[in-house]
Amino acid sequence: MKKKILLISVGLLLALFSMSWVGTGFAQSEIRIGVVGDYTGSQAPIALAHKRGLVLRLDQIGNKIGGHPVKVFYEDCKEEVAPTVEKVRKLIEGDRVHILLGPLYGSGIAAVADYMKGKGIPWLPMAASGEQFTSANPAHFAHNWGWYQLGGTLSPFAYNKMGARTAVVIVNDYAFGHLQGGIYKETFEKLGGKVLKYIALPLPEPDYRPYLMGMPAADVSLVFTTGFLSVRFVKQYVELGLQKKTPVLGAVSTLDPLYRAEMGKESVGMRYITHWDPDLDIPENVAFVRDLRAKYPEIKSMGYYDMSGFLSIRIMEEALKANVGDFENPSRFVKAISGVDFPSPLGRFRFDPQIRCPILTFYVFDIVEKDGKFPSKLVDKMPDFRPIMPPPPTPKK
Repeated sequence: MKKKILLISVGLLLALFSMSWVGTGFAQSEIRIGVVGDYTGSQAPIALAHKRGLVLRLDQIGNKIGGHPVKVFYEDCKEEVAPTVEKVRKLIEGDRVHILLGPLYGSGIAAVADYMKGKGIPWLPMAASGEQFTSANPAHFAHNWGWYQLGGTLSPFAYNKMGARTAVVIVNDYAFGHLQGGIYKETFEKLGGKVLKYIALPLPEPDYRPYLMGMPAADVSLVFTTGFLSVRFVKQYVELGLQKKTPVLGAVSTLDPLYRAEMGKESVGMRYITHWDPDLDIPENVAFVRDLRAKYPEIKSMGYYDMSGFLSIRIMEEALKANVGDFENPSRFVKAISGVDFPSPLGRFRFDPQIRCPILTFYVFDIVEKDGKFPSKLVDKMPDFRPIMPPPPTPKK
């Protein structure tokens, strides 16, 4: 009788323990992913594209990684600094996520960098991050490209491969735009070229023509624009007849496939350097593009943000395969992410072990017209392109 009472008591205690655990909202073996982005503001197309790719991969693997169910927490920060900090803290301290994805903007990344370093939780941005941040935090990875890594692509290609000796630099007027523009200018001039003009296009400005009119003719325009603003730039640049005088060599979002349908015929003949494009003809990318279109037949076009969400889950899969699913231990999870090496929609994917940005093949594409659409035609490659550490800040006098 006493034994029976003891067994019942133990059973009740276990049941109560189980209910108390469930009451926290967490399953014991659940992988919790936190995502912070702009889901309702001006950058919503980017955050929603990232979400599409993420959901696609989770659906493909039955919403489990390494046999563990996955729960994703999405938080809308509108890519403003104060809400970004607030939402990140909620995800880390309230939802106790095992990995953070986002935000998109560099201002938000800088605002939470110290906090995330102190937490030691694996962290991948929605798009990219600065090498100064990833190298300073062993748990911070940029899985698309590093800021200086991307900046280092345009000028060497223009000078060495296109034979350009004069250039105009055109960027959107915000911190990251000027970071890229400064790298283009400095690198082009160090190579021996001459930058004839530096043009900053305001972000909210509906008409870029006054800023572009009177632009001197040069061998090339080195361009970084972002989001839907790239559509405005492409159309007005061609409208002014500038493409015929000074051809565009853009970086990634300047000729983003996500907005290619809106750019239309004006994009034809322009060239851009990127780490990914839907027309990249490698098996992993062909399968990804096919599957994304099958799941979301309503989308007219896709950008690298779709691929970024998909790739973030692939990285987790490979990492948790390597450390046998020990996602509850942040240091072991981080170490496993550092060591991933697998074929991806980008090509071979792995991180630089010190800087924690990817060692990439960058691809050079020309925009062409085919059957009423505007696909990308591969014309060159820049293989094994490593991340670049920024120069140390100049000491104050």
